[in-house]
Amino acid sequence: MKKIGLCLLVVVIAVVLAILLPWENIGELKNKLTGGAADYASLKVYSLGGDMKVFVDGAEKGTVLSDTTYLEIFPIEVGKHEVKLVRIASNDIFYEEFLETISFEKGFDTVISWELGPTEESTSGWILYARRNVSAVDDVKLNVESDPKGAQIKLDGGEASYSPLVNFALSHDKQHNLIISEEGYQTMELPILPEDEEERNLLRGYDLFLDIDLYKLPI
Repeated sequence: MKKIGLCLLVVVIAVVLAILLPWENIGELKNKLTGGAADYASLKVYSLGGDMKVFVDGAEKGTVLSDTTYLEIFPIEVGKHEVKLVRIASNDIFYEEFLETISFEKGFDTVISWELGPTEESTSGWILYARRNVSAVDDVKLNVESDPKGAQIKLDGGEASYSPLVNFALSHDKQHNLIISEEGYQTMELPILPEDEEERNLLRGYDLFLDIDLYKLPI
């Protein structure tokens, strides 16, 4: 996971991203795709600071503004695509670029919430995507990677686990709460799975992947 970004909320201990997650749109996107001849997915990009140009496979797809909700790119063909974010600034080389190859799954929003900054250390953001479980298991499996590695993960206030978290089986009878933290870094808290039962059921048989960069607090 390439890290580039700058988080301005240095005085905030916990970042609550519940309103940014796309769970409520799962059913809506699947309805768009029903009966379609091709396999499509969607990309949503949020800016945690500054305006950014968004590129998919080298083609510019629009600009996400820091004072708007998000930029949605639809449709995107299922499969792997290279996504690049470039922060708009008077000095083109001041900010590093975000560059990731991401796997897109039919009927799901892949979400990037990021802030671009001048160094890798000054970063904060997350990427969320889904993939159909090839073993046809009906569970929802959660996979979490973080920078820094070994960050503490707590689900629903239970016992601590540590990243990377691999193939963790989630019950789909409720929405879960994830808190990830590491000493010297800003804590992040976010919901896992939709609040609505019907929306949660749409995720059965899928693996969820959450890549998180925690912001390193200044000494």
